[in-house]
Amino acid sequence: MNEEDLYSTTGLLYKNDIFIGSGVIFCVNYTLLCLTAGHNLYGKNFDITPDLSQWTVQDHHGDHHRLAALNSDLNFAEKNDIVLASIRMCFNAGELYLP
Repeated sequence: MNEEDLYSTTGLLYKNDIFIGSGVIFCVNYTLLCLTAGHNLYGKNFDITPDLSQWTVQDHHGDHHRLAALNSDLNFAEKNDIVLASIRMCFNAGELYLP
């Protein structure tokens, strides 16, 4: 893996245009996903219910994409400090980065 591959799979998470943290973006079964730390979305005490309309992921091109759904729940996030979020459908199931 080279440096460009690293940048192309890095997503920057923003809540209301304020940088919160980072994650890994990738495509599985035509769905673009973001894997990030649970505390990024639920807060460090896991006491916040995320309003997905406030959240975006910035790709390596600088484009922001809204989070569409959370694919894991609060209990899993708190236990493992991991959240998997859907961003959107992608065009090429084999791509590892946003087109």
